[in-house]
Amino acid sequence: MILSYKLFLITFCITFFGSLAFLDDDDDTATAPPMPMFNITHKVFMDFKQGDKDLGRIIFGLFGEIAPKTVENFRTIATVGIKGKTYAGTNIHRVIHNFLIQGGDIINNDGSGETSIYGRTFEDETHEVKFWAPGFLAMANHGPNTNGCQFFVTCTATSWLDGDYVGFGKVIYGLKTVHLIEKTEANDRGQPKVPIKIVKCGELPFDTPVSVINPGENPYTVKNWIKASAIPLVSSFVVLGIFHWMIVRLERFEKFMDEEIYQLIDEKKTN
Repeated sequence: MILSYKLFLITFCITFFGSLAFLDDDDDTATAPPMPMFNITHKVFMDFKQGDKDLGRIIFGLFGEIAPKTVENFRTIATVGIKGKTYAGTNIHRVIHNFLIQGGDIINNDGSGETSIYGRTFEDETHEVKFWAPGFLAMANHGPNTNGCQFFVTCTATSWLDGDYVGFGKVIYGLKTVHLIEKTEANDRGQPKVPIKIVKCGELPFDTPVSVINPGENPYTVKNWIKASAIPLVSSFVVLGIFHWMIVRLERFEKFMDEEIYQLIDEKKTN
């Protein structure tokens, strides 16, 4: 019992002081700068189909204030197109589970074509958007300043892409459709075995202002989880500690009473 009690105290101390270690002065919310907000300026929709099966609609909110050139390129291709070619009729040519889905090749429809409203490619406009969650919309590229018509949507947090790809929007409706596309069966090159097509696309009226928070880091980390759960964990251990102490006291009392009873029985036998 004594060993059990010591193990409990050791576990409690590790949890308590380990939690406090993550709550350093740098994370003081009273002095931390506000997280950036990306205002949505346009809404573009895409309807998807795989064979005869409707996969649903995805609506993208576009960040026209921080990436006006990129947004205008995407919006134009989705509406009037380039030389009559829009995203409608093109395939999602690449799906990688727990990573991304990619499409938008209006030239060759297989991921090899490039074009934009500014020429074959155009420069990186911003790297302010961080890919800390699923649903972020970004330009696909072949290196710095090679943006064209192709885009991808993240299916999970992909922070290793930060700084290399221009994010310019976020899924505001249809994340379920994103994951349906992500989980489709694909070959070893990531091409869906049953083609997934954008059957319709365009721009939706924009009436209600919407903003997207961009914390600049993935909030779903072990560190942030411990910070969020520190108080509940410590409280739970305190309650468990109280019950443990009560059980120890009751067991000692029970042992004492047993000894008293045995002593009385022995005294009666000797008398």
